[in-house]
Amino acid sequence: MTETRKKALVVYESLFGNTRKVAEAIGAGLEPFYEVQVLEVSHANPSVGDASLVVAGGPIHAFGMTRPGTRADAEKQAKEKGWKFEGSGVGLREWLQQLEFSTAHVDAAAFDTGVKLGWFVVGSAAKGEAAALKDKGFNLVAKPEHFLVKGSDGPLLAGEVERATAWARSVAANAH
Repeated sequence: MTETRKKALVVYESLFGNTRKVAEAIGAGLEPFYEVQVLEVSHANPSVGDASLVVAGGPIHAFGMTRPGTRADAEKQAKEKGWKFEGSGVGLREWLQQLEFSTAHVDAAAFDTGVKLGWFVVGSAAKGEAAALKDKGFNLVAKPEHFLVKGSDGPLLAGEVERATAWARSVAANAH
């Protein structure tokens, strides 16, 4: 008899590619423990299906999760500065609002990417993501985590991809 592996879903929003890289690293960190699906938010259903772990993440914009206006501003800034823009126009905030309530004791964790100004990160998208997941009946198994970028368009700071993989392993260890 073959044992069925538990499933993990990583849903991310990325505007300049940094959050996508972190989400992919988190997926890699979860792979020894789960069958993992990493999805850009515009491809994610409002149902998590048979996933037993959901990890959600996006960039910090205006001290929290992105909104339609902040995404439009980021796209405009990218065009003006010649940066590559990956945004799909769909935000994690809206996905979390549409997310179906979990009655199946699904574990969850949240992360964000942001610029470190001075000695601290300004704002947190992950705290809002975690609160939304908890409000939808998910069981939080880790504190919200920040991953750092050098500037709005990146790149990720040295070691952040590896730190994301290690964080994912700790999330898996805390999950049920």
